[in-house]
Amino acid sequence: MKPQHPFAHVPRRLMNLVVIGVGLPCILIANALDWSAVASFAVTAALILLSLSILAALYPKRGE
Repeated sequence: MKPQHPFAHVPRRLMNLVVIGVGLPCILIANALDWSAVASFAVTAALILLSLSILAALYPKRGE
């Protein structure tokens, strides 16, 4: 049995939209607050991964 990507059932365009929709405001807010690059990257990456995980959990799998 080959391993499956955890987000394989979510359309790529929808994932791209979530990454842009969550990442861009995050970066702009972190920039406005004068956070360091490391802190802004860490917070942005964490929020993007959390958003994608929620999206994958809510999006119905094929065949269900």
